[in-house]
Amino acid sequence: MTISYSYDPEDPVFLRMEKYVFGQWRSLSEMIAIAVMLLLIYGVSQTLLYMVSSSLGGVDPVAGAVILCFGVTLGLVSAYMVMVFVSRYRDLVAERELELGNYRKGPIRVELDKTGISTRSPGQARQIAWVSVRAVVSTPHGLCLRLDDRDFLPVPDGSLAEGLPREEVAEQIRKWRAVDG
Repeated sequence: MTISYSYDPEDPVFLRMEKYVFGQWRSLSEMIAIAVMLLLIYGVSQTLLYMVSSSLGGVDPVAGAVILCFGVTLGLVSAYMVMVFVSRYRDLVAERELELGNYRKGPIRVELDKTGISTRSPGQARQIAWVSVRAVVSTPHGLCLRLDDRDFLPVPDGSLAEGLPREEVAEQIRKWRAVDG
């Protein structure tokens, strides 16, 4: 059995499928990093304040100011490190998107069979083994074959041959992946 179809990567349906494959973790990761940084600053500041107040028998205004300055410095260094890591991550994502720029020009012709996935577009041809498919995700618009943390291959419902249900395609893909994996 061979499943053949074409899709346009600029189609809004394709763009909506991505959130089902990867979720919203990218925007949440930055918020989590900032929350961890703030917890670190709070924990260190509270620990230092407790140590100083225990040794002095109370909180000295000068010691409190020193601890506050230390906490602010730690916060600025932490914010800078988070910014560096997030910036580097965005650079890597931008490089990956640039690499895929030629490939993402449509239309993209896809063939799924027991040997793997073949894709052809005006800018590139790829052959993907079933072992490279990390997950098969069902979305309201079709199936998505997640290849890695940034790339997926859609199998939109509207692109399948007449009378070929999504469930049959998903079952066939599972069989092929089981044999290859």
